[in-house]
Amino acid sequence: MTDLHLIPTTQQILHQVEELTQKKFKFVEKNDLPYLAKVKPARRNLSHHIILYKKSDDRIMNHIIAHECGHIIRIFSTPEPKRVVPFTDPEHFKIAMAETKEETKKLPSFIQRLQTEQILKIWIDGLISQLTNAPPDLMIEKWIYETYPELREYQSESIKKQWKEATLGMNKEIKNMTPPKIYNSSHIMNCAFYQIIDGFLKHDFSRAYKSTPFIEKGTRLAEITRKNHQDNLEGDVEKINEWANFLNLTKWFCWTDFENIPSNYEELV
Repeated sequence: MTDLHLIPTTQQILHQVEELTQKKFKFVEKNDLPYLAKVKPARRNLSHHIILYKKSDDRIMNHIIAHECGHIIRIFSTPEPKRVVPFTDPEHFKIAMAETKEETKKLPSFIQRLQTEQILKIWIDGLISQLTNAPPDLMIEKWIYETYPELREYQSESIKKQWKEATLGMNKEIKNMTPPKIYNSSHIMNCAFYQIIDGFLKHDFSRAYKSTPFIEKGTRLAEITRKNHQDNLEGDVEKINEWANFLNLTKWFCWTDFENIPSNYEELV
């Protein structure tokens, strides 16, 4: 049970996932999450999907939970042999860490001294997460917009909140303390993401990037994304690989079978 007040449409999407996967949901309130909610899809040996969430505006939560369910639907609509997820093994993480450490040399000396391996790991994990989520996120948002008009108002509020957080990162102070590859890649991806989002939400989120250094590459990445994107998991994998190639991040992650999870999967945030 949960104290979230979910509208019938969101409940309908949850039920759709349960029917597709033959597994129920378990809601876990966790107010120290770095995000509002996250769904952990059940693997073969798990009895339920897990929704981690923290108290927030229920209107936005309706959209976020619907969105996360979209990821589960894309995975379970794919034949088992083709179900893959992005993964950073020790070898790929070593490469990412080496590149990021090299990048810190471009920062002011007093900032370099603050860049511990823990901070670098947070940056690397964050960038890989953004890279491997953005292409499917775009297709899921389009699916929500076109299939569930009852969620459009919540969707708009939720994406506007995400957009505000993304654009706040485009300031000189953050730029001066962030490795250039992390900083630039993240904003190029955001620029492409919001250009495409504007196409069906009929908004103008991408205006924030029009006079920035990210507009040229962001626009090219958006063009790559629009071209022949299959609306399924296989298409997502192809687009993520294209994004990684465009941003020179191909050596930062790999793909692994959906069922290859750590023994403490349920406890991981």
